Amino acid sequence: MKLDPVRTYTTGRDPQSDVVFQETAISWNHAQIYWGGTSGVLEDLNSTNGTYGLGQRISLAEAGRGSVFRLGRVSARWDSPVGHRRHRATCNRRHRAACNSNVSKGGQ
Repeated sequence: MKLDPVRTYTTGRDPQSDVVFQETAISWNHAQIYWGGTSGVLEDLNSTNGTYGLGQRISLAEAGRGSVFRLGRVSARWDSPVGHRRHRATCNRRHRAACNSNVSKGGQ
């Protein structure tokens, strides 16, 4: 899944989200991802179960290569920055079934 650096991408359980999760601990409109000029940015949208980076609840975080975030009970790793070649989110093994095929197949 190639990401356009001028777009904002939504994540959540809403089928209209750009990245859809089927995990009940993820809010309908959980977070958004956008290009912050030098790196990707992950912003929580006041989700019920939170977005976490480095073990702490975050409202806004820089997303660089190898960054690991948790949305609800699903962990996702940022493989490359938004706006640069390809972005791929991969789900942890325990909750892989909670992600739709777009995410669990590496966004391709």
